[in-house]
Amino acid sequence: MFQSVPIPPRPAPSASTGDAPPPCYRVAHDGEAMVNGTDFQGRLARARLRALLPFVATAVVLLVAILVAGHELNRHLQAVESWISRLGPWGPAVFVALFAI
Repeated sequence: MFQSVPIPPRPAPSASTGDAPPPCYRVAHDGEAMVNGTDFQGRLARARLRALLPFVATAVVLLVAILVAGHELNRHLQAVESWISRLGPWGPAVFVALFAI
């Protein structure tokens, strides 16, 4: 199904073009992949954690805001119920909107 195609060799870097040598891939004694002497897997894991951090922080802030708003609404629930009942035909619509929020 797949055909093997040979990859042409990469030309040697020349001093006139300033090309950097290709990265040196090797495996450390503990089996970790190393690129130019750097712990590649560890750097990748730290990069993923840094990318995930804003989402986790946003979720925590939203959770705290919902808990605080819920606590405040609970303190004023009786007043909110009487306000909704005075709205007449708009009362059910306001109740549904507040419930959705």
